[in-house]
Amino acid sequence: MKFSFKSISAAIQVAAVFNEMYRGTPLTIKALSDETGLSVSYLEQMFSRFRTSGIVRSVRGLGGGYHLEKRDLTVSDVIRSVSAGKIDFLEPVFVALENVKISEIKAVV
Repeated sequence: MKFSFKSISAAIQVAAVFNEMYRGTPLTIKALSDETGLSVSYLEQMFSRFRTSGIVRSVRGLGGGYHLEKRDLTVSDVIRSVSAGKIDFLEPVFVALENVKISEIKAVV
């Protein structure tokens, strides 16, 4: 997954959709792909970073998918997870975005 403002925007949107769809049972990448229109392979790359940063937890096998691990997910959490430390110069922006919850973002698909 290439880092860009487009990828940041997509990650925030996917996190908002995931947050709206999540009901305590695993969500599949396919279901998120169908809902967002993003490719399965792109979402797999994104969720790999989400998993590494502790935003989601994966469950393998039949009935598997992703669980939301971080309940009060913020825009800052999402950007940090997909940027992989490449934009430290934006730290003041991250601090401000720590107060913006993903649950407050309207998912636009």
